[in-house]
Amino acid sequence: MQQVGPYYCHDCGASEASAFGKPEERPDYDHETGWYRPGAPIDDLANKDGEGNPIGWQEADTQYRESVGVASRYPNAAQPYLKSEVAQ
Repeated sequence: MQQVGPYYCHDCGASEASAFGKPEERPDYDHETGWYRPGAPIDDLANKDGEGNPIGWQEADTQYRESVGVASRYPNAAQPYLKSEVAQ
């Protein structure tokens, strides 16, 4: 797993629900585990790229800093996190 705000599982595509959202309003939320079911969109509060794909905290920090005109702390932050990208 990779920490992306709420956790995300690269093997099955499940994602943890944020403590600050309203997951019970989503039909793909599993009340027993506190996670969204495999293949469901990740939590609205999770770190993600412009296409909604999960990203790591360093890449999220880099994107934020770029958006406010501050130099990146992690120049090599962009990493492949999706299973399909890792396999290539």
